[in-house]
Amino acid sequence: MFPNSNNVLINGGTFIENHENNHAQSSEAVKRLLEASSPGALYNSGERFDPLKCHPNTRTAILQKLMDWFIGVFGWDNLVLWLYGPAGAGKSAIAQTFAELCAEKNFLLASFFFSRSDSRRNNDKALVA
Repeated sequence: MFPNSNNVLINGGTFIENHENNHAQSSEAVKRLLEASSPGALYNSGERFDPLKCHPNTRTAILQKLMDWFIGVFGWDNLVLWLYGPAGAGKSAIAQTFAELCAEKNFLLASFFFSRSDSRRNNDKALVA
């Protein structure tokens, strides 16, 4: 199920391994998934070329607080952290910089950047896909 993996520990859950010999059916499923998703919402997508980022050595306290929350310094009771502020305050730049920091450390689990002007990223349908 997890080829080329090392030191994997899984607790609980149900995993079903499915080996399909029908490549046409499998590729159709992947095609449908790609149609429903929005790869342009990823932190490093080419569709988001030159995204806003924090300037070097700025907002370090906020970024450190985010990292502390992420690695569990505050405990695991706070599973959601809400970054809020007025338009133009730098929320997207902070989120982009944080995603890049997590990716550098191989900590990034997922990213999705919404955009009002992009019909594939201005609603929750692609996020859930």
